[in-house]
Amino acid sequence: MKKANFQKGFWNYLNSCRNSYGFEFCGIGEVSVYIFVAHLAVNQSTGLATADGLVLPSNNSTNTKLTTELQKKSGSSWVKEYSWEASGEGTDTVYTSSLRYVVKGTYRVVVTAKIYSSSGSLLETQDITSKEVTY
Repeated sequence: MKKANFQKGFWNYLNSCRNSYGFEFCGIGEVSVYIFVAHLAVNQSTGLATADGLVLPSNNSTNTKLTTELQKKSGSSWVKEYSWEASGEGTDTVYTSSLRYVVKGTYRVVVTAKIYSSSGSLLETQDITSKEVTY
């Protein structure tokens, strides 16, 4: 799917899945992300987890690094199980998606977007956490 088509259809997609996604609209300064999404779903029959992260940057002169981390609850703490990274330039949509089998437990996805200037200086870091899912 072309990025332009993806971006056009994404608003409808967001509106149709507000209950299962953690999402926010960000607007801090000039360099902030435009849309930021963390999603986790676990098939209750098979234990197959789908972990997604997405960011639409709002500034054409920046670079974005997106890290999506699947975490499992251990007592009162969260422990990293897996992580994935993707990056993009300017206003390119940056997206990660992965499938992993999980064992019984409670999980969440934490997505971190780091925004860099064209010269490589870190300008901003933002995080978002999905809803917790128990399998």
